[in-house]
Formats: sequence, C-alpha cells, structure tokens
Amino acid sequence: MLCKSIINIVENRQRLSLIFFIFFLFSINISFGATPLSQKKWSSITTHDLIFSYQAINRIVPYTFFQSEPGLHKWLKNGYSQALDEANTVSSYKTYKIVMKKYIEGFNIEHLEIDFHSQHSSNHVTKKQKVLQVVTHPFSENSIWIIIPSFQAGEKTFNHPRLEKSLKKLIADLPRYRNKNLLVFDVRGNGGGSDVLSRSLIVSLYSKQYLRSLGPSFIWNQQWRVIDSLVPEASHFFGHHAKVLAAMKQGYRLYESSFWPVSYGQQENKSFQHWPNPVKAHVVILADNRCGSMCYQFTRTLLELPHTVLVGQSPNVMERLTNPVSIILPSRQATLHIGTREMMSPAYAFGRRLIPKYQYSGDLNNTRAVEKWILTLYRAKEL
Repeated sequence: MLCKSIINIVENRQRLSLIFFIFFLFSINISFGATPLSQKKWSSITTHDLIFSYQAINRIVPYTFFQSEPGLHKWLKNGYSQALDEANTVSSYKTYKIVMKKYIEGFNIEHLEIDFHSQHSSNHVTKKQKVLQVVTHPFSENSIWIIIPSFQAGEKTFNHPRLEKSLKKLIADLPRYRNKNLLVFDVRGNGGGSDVLSRSLIVSLYSKQYLRSLGPSFIWNQQWRVIDSLVPEASHFFGHHAKVLAAMKQGYRLYESSFWPVSYGQQENKSFQHWPNPVKAHVVILADNRCGSMCYQFTRTLLELPHTVLVGQSPNVMERLTNPVSIILPSRQATLHIGTREMMSPAYAFGRRLIPKYQYSGDLNNTRAVEKWILTLYRAKEL
C-alpha cells in the first residue's frame, strides 16, 4: 500500500508538472504570438499615431506644397478629423490598419505613404528579400535584355550590395550596346531610388556630347527649381551644401534653389555644336504600374530621345513631392514615408501619366510571353 501511495503521489506530481508545463508553453505562445501592444486599448494607440502622423506631415512636408494643392490641404485637416472620430471605434490591429491606411492613403500621392509592420512584432522587421541585381542577357539576334529591379543601390536601409555593383557595371557596358538591333530596359517592379545612378545610365548610353547638343528642348538642359523642407530627418539629402546647412542653423524652414539635373562638366548646360546620336538600337522601356519615383523619371527622360518606346503598362505617376524620409510611428506598428522636397519646375517633368505605345493585355509577370510579344512587335516593325 505504501508503494502504491508513493506511486500515486509521484503520478499526481507528474500530472501537476505537466499541467504547469502546458500552461507555461501556452503563456509563451501568447506573449510571442501577439504584439506587446495587444493588452492596451487600440483606440488610444490609433489616436496617438494619428496625432503623431498629422504633426509629422505638417512639420516635414513643405507648406508651400499644401498651399498649391488645396484638395490635399483640405484632406490634411478634414481627413484627420474623420480619422480621430473613427479611432474611437478601433478595437484590434486589423481596424487600426484600416483607419491609419484610410487617412494616409487618402492623400493619394506618391511619397506620402504608410507601411505596416508584422503583427507579431513591435519593431520594424525586414523581410527576407531575394538578391537584387541587374541582369543582362542576349535577346534574339543582336539584341539585349536588361533587367533593372531597382535604383536604390547605396542606400543604408536597402541592403542589396550586388545591386550597386551591377548597376555600375551596366553603366560601363552600355556604350557597347549602342549598335544592337533592340535594347530592352525591363524596369517592371522598379520602385525608384538613386537619381545619380539612373541618370548615369542614360549619359553612358547616349554620351554627354549628344545630350548637351540637344539644347534647351531636352529636359536636362533646363534648370530645375525646388523647395526643400529643412528638417533634421532630411539632412542627409543636403550633403555638404554650405548654404543649405547655414539656413538650417539660422532656423529657416524652407530653402529654395535651382540646379542642373545632370552636370556636363560646365557651370551651365548650354548647347554646343551638333553631335550625332550614337545609339542606333531601337530602345524599348518595359514598365508596369510598380515602376515609380526615379523609375518614372528614367522612363520619361528616355522617351524624349529618338527611337525610344514605352510598352507594357503606364508607370506610377511621380508627383511633385519627392525625397521621402521614413519615420517609425510611436506604436511601432507602422512606418510613415513623407516627402521633403517640392519640385517646382519644369512643371511637365512631374504629375503626367506616361502612356505606353503598346499595352500588354496578358500576364505582365510572364517574362517569356512578354519577350515573344516584344519580339513580334519588333519583327513587324512596330517599334
């Protein structure tokens, strides 16, 4: 009997230990499976993030931009008021996203956007990304296909070291492709990035001499005028520009300046003597609606040059608000992207939809089918 009692005690203790162990695992699952904010009131979290977003947009976006865009200025205030009312009904992460997304996306303008983080983390977690790099391969007879997935090389928050290296290699190689039959720039999914690298591609292909000879009719041979918001978050855009940094120290909120988008090694991009176009190839830009920001500018600039054509889909229109900075919201549930520069002129360089000469009606992600389609257009002398 004593042995049996001892066995029962041991078994009971084992069951009790097992129960405690299961409860411990369950508690771990809860703590890891929900955000640290799950125990707080989602309405107050949403309200706090909305107040922060409204203040950040007011502080960072050049106020001259809202003065020239009355519709957006109206939404800045009225949309904010509506969102605060809706925040009172928020009870979960799902409804938090709905309210925040409605307000920020209500501006409906590039470089004023919001990205939500994983629901299972209070910090911004970078998803595992495929390796990005430029890919070049032969395409039909004496033709080349160039995939440029992004221009964001060199940015600290964009960790793709192969991209910058492959872009610089492409810049060096492009002069060799001038006499191809067909030169396809595949910029599907390219969300933009460095203006220096993207413009260097065009300079390398066409040469400074030819681009400069086009005179003021070519957009790079016109001075661009911009207004920058002098906020600390945007200081990396100014580099070592002494005048801008001095204006910041003196407490100026805005700084207006003019510049040449591309330097030809002279103070002004004055036209010189006639220079022949070195590019004999038919140049095709294959884009989709994910091509935006500097990808839009890359496409738009190429379309000003002879024997170039846009196919596929219209790129996402680049508006006058550029140079975005990224700010994590107080709840750490999302990141806000806010433009800090207003492009003033030339006015036609922004906000205009680029219409493809040929729009692809099939699955634009099916590269093999798209290649055959472009080759058919070329052989039919439609490009």
